[in-house]
Amino acid sequence: MSSKFTHIVFDYDGTLADSLQITASAISNIIEQRGYPAITQEALQKFRLTPGMEGYAQLGVPLELLSEISRQVAEDVSLRISEIKPFPGIAELLKNLKENGFVTGILTSSNEENPRNFIQNNKLTPVDFIRVDETVFHKDIAMQAMLDEFGLDKENVLYVGDEVRDIEAAKRINLPVAAVTWGYHDGSILAQSSPDAVIQTPPELLDFITA
Repeated sequence: MSSKFTHIVFDYDGTLADSLQITASAISNIIEQRGYPAITQEALQKFRLTPGMEGYAQLGVPLELLSEISRQVAEDVSLRISEIKPFPGIAELLKNLKENGFVTGILTSSNEENPRNFIQNNKLTPVDFIRVDETVFHKDIAMQAMLDEFGLDKENVLYVGDEVRDIEAAKRINLPVAAVTWGYHDGSILAQSSPDAVIQTPPELLDFITA
């Protein structure tokens, strides 16, 4: 397959892993311990329709706590990692990308253990690298650090994410970005941030990558 891209870098939660409910449950438990209300399904739906970091306020999570609790959330989610499944079509997508010579990676603010165990548990084609960066508010810094670490040219790299903050961060450093609609943010909200593509299904993503 011909493509201008050589490297495809995925966000983990909500892009590869169908983890919203389990992650929300972990966040809810943590903030309840701090005296905040539990996260409701209604709040989750509002989160999916709210752009940027404001969505976390819809969950009842004070923004000043996000960085502080992110590591604990990752640890709590790791206890339920066997329950987390890939979205339909992700297994075939990763397999096709590998077979056609693309270098694949994950950039996550979770931890390295969770995506590695997720891949192993679900017998997915392994990615070539996983880079962990706990930066919550400045994902563009994490993206640039990844590019610098691996010596990658931006024009050859496609970042694939599921949140408005993924799009905004990539655009700040002129990194090509595709937004998938099956994750944390609704497609209508993603489209408002003008990514290079709004993708409805994994086969559509493969078509975009190889066009």
